[in-house]
Amino acid sequence: MPAVTLRPAPNRKAICETEMPYDVLLDGNKVDEAYFNLRGYRAGIPTPGGGHLDPGEVSLAQLRRDIAHINREWAELRRTLRPVKAPPKKKARVQPAPDLLELALVRPPRPRRLPHALLPLN
Repeated sequence: MPAVTLRPAPNRKAICETEMPYDVLLDGNKVDEAYFNLRGYRAGIPTPGGGHLDPGEVSLAQLRRDIAHINREWAELRRTLRPVKAPPKKKARVQPAPDLLELALVRPPRPRRLPHALLPLN
């Protein structure tokens, strides 16, 4: 999943605007707006270093290319910072408690008979 995405924001579009404004999302949270100025879109793209990239007034296609480049940087950073997963813990087997009727019907095990060579010498 990409870190930085653009989402159209038609509810913010004014009557006189001809181009659609966009929300700039970082992991699904709005961090900035992309709006059309005189010659192109203006937006602040969050970078992995904690700053914002301002590409200037660019076309929507160029803005998306810049976001794709920043997303590759985010992916590389997340790969290097990914924590090492601990091995899964073994789950103890839980057996249901035996029914009292079953306990009454079960015979106790017979003692095992040893061959005469293995009998204890007392």
